[in-house]
Amino acid sequence: MDHVIKLIMKPISRAVFLAGAFISSSLSAQTTTHTSQLEVTIGIMGAVSASCTKAVNFGVLRLQHDVLGGIELPASGVIRLGPNGLELNGATGISEVHPGHLGECTVLGVPENRTSFDFTFRANSSFPFDLAGQNGASGLRMPDSPVSGIQVIDLFSIGDGGERSLGDPDFIAYTEGDRFPFTYKIGGTLVLPTNFVQENMGGYGGTIEVVLEDNL
Repeated sequence: MDHVIKLIMKPISRAVFLAGAFISSSLSAQTTTHTSQLEVTIGIMGAVSASCTKAVNFGVLRLQHDVLGGIELPASGVIRLGPNGLELNGATGISEVHPGHLGECTVLGVPENRTSFDFTFRANSSFPFDLAGQNGASGLRMPDSPVSGIQVIDLFSIGDGGERSLGDPDFIAYTEGDRFPFTYKIGGTLVLPTNFVQENMGGYGGTIEVVLEDNL
């Protein structure tokens, strides 16, 4: 009886094995491959920077002959170029022949998706600083004998938040939506000496370095 059972079991096991192999082979034949595209991107941009392309121009002043050698200035001794133009502050014997204009510095490189950021836009040296004789400054020739003592007391930015001295080292917040890049108007104040003579007439100029620091 045992011998019969063994003979019967062998073909059953082989049939099961063959059936399993057939099923496995069928499943393997039905395997499919799917593909998709994986995108890899990077953005490269320059650092935030400032570009000053328009000079602070106080214009051309005429000193009347009777005050050469002794300009009568107000007590503060300051002539100011602001949003409303040149302010002589009551100085006598001086008239504006050719109007000047505010300087311009543009902040560049702010990412398009930024609507605000904190930064400082300042002068990289201290005030006051002297202007020297310069050929072509404000359209005039080099003075025969440049005078000393024409000093820039301050330069200041003019924006929606009012005026801010470029001598201020503190960070400020700027929030102007989609107005990046934006441009600052730059005004200033200077003092004239009181010892002009005819040989001092001519153009005067100078430069100052400005620095933009940001927290991007």
